[in-house]
Amino acid sequence: MRAVKKRKRTAYDDPSLNKLAMVIGHLCIKWAWIEETLDTFIGNYAPLAEGHIQHAITSNLDIKNKIQILKALAFERSQSDKWFDDVSRLLNIVDNELRPERNKYVHGVWHTRVEGKLHRTSLRISFKKAQAFQPVSLTTKEQIRVNLRDAQRFCGRVERVFIDLFIVLCTPPERGGPVLAAKPSGTAEQD
Repeated sequence: MRAVKKRKRTAYDDPSLNKLAMVIGHLCIKWAWIEETLDTFIGNYAPLAEGHIQHAITSNLDIKNKIQILKALAFERSQSDKWFDDVSRLLNIVDNELRPERNKYVHGVWHTRVEGKLHRTSLRISFKKAQAFQPVSLTTKEQIRVNLRDAQRFCGRVERVFIDLFIVLCTPPERGGPVLAAKPSGTAEQD
């Protein structure tokens, strides 16, 4: 009788990591919705011809630059302080709150410890002073226990901010939304 080879355990065998992978997958999809929205409205507010011209510009920008460009365009196109404040507030949430947290989920090193508890390891340099009159200490590795429900809640928050941002950016001029310039004429290159 032939002996059965014991299979090496993989990440796919870990139910906690599998559930987390599903949440991170959804997070990536929803983040792509935000980025596509930024690209679209940069094209609308600039205005850029749809197709290759718009994609050539927006595909080479990181999200921080897209946010700053869209904020400037929204300011220029705005006819209402409230509308611009809403756009600016939502873009600041994306940039200052969601982006750093999303990066931790997407770029962190994930593993499970005892009893399937999820942990994320991040490598970064930080200097901390525990108390006054104490020496500064250097930290280069951070290990944090993460609850799957927290990851799910964060994914839901990203989706809610996406929806709010999309609705505000679609506000028509008669309701305080932006006044758009005409799109450039000529050949609109399509994909």
